[in-house]
Amino acid sequence: MSCKFGHNECCRLLIYAGANLNPVNRDGDTPLHSAIRYKHAGCTAILIHADASLNIRNGRHELPIELARRLGHHKIYHLISQNLSSQTLSNSSEQFSSPNASITLNEFEKQWRQFHLLIQTRMLANQHQLEEQIDSLKEALEKNQLKQAVIHRKLQFLTKLCLQQNNETNQYHTLL
Repeated sequence: MSCKFGHNECCRLLIYAGANLNPVNRDGDTPLHSAIRYKHAGCTAILIHADASLNIRNGRHELPIELARRLGHHKIYHLISQNLSSQTLSNSSEQFSSPNASITLNEFEKQWRQFHLLIQTRMLANQHQLEEQIDSLKEALEKNQLKQAVIHRKLQFLTKLCLQQNNETNQYHTLL
């Protein structure tokens, strides 16, 4: 659903939480197919960078790149084609040349992307918390300004009453 509606942050959070990147819905679409179908380049990029499969065919027997081409989503098509070529290169890579390396380049890249996604998610959460705090402070300030405006109007009214009372008192004294 997050891919269908273009909710990039939700997509990142679900990936970080370990969601399956390639589930198939009743139409045979994966989240990647849905992101492409509804022209959400952000979700498409997030899924590709999280290693969603570019080789799963949907209910219409289309690969993600074929769907993007058929729908005329040129930006997404180029994004997928660039990643297909880089996937081919990274799949052919061997282990690091360092004698202490125990993971492949692909595993390292995947761990790096997960770490990067975690950092982005935390930064986004912090940003949302700050925005909520700012909104609450603005709301409190507006309430305070409203209270000040009411007090100011009451003071004006009381001042006017006092002046009227003084005028009436002065008129009374002049009559005596």
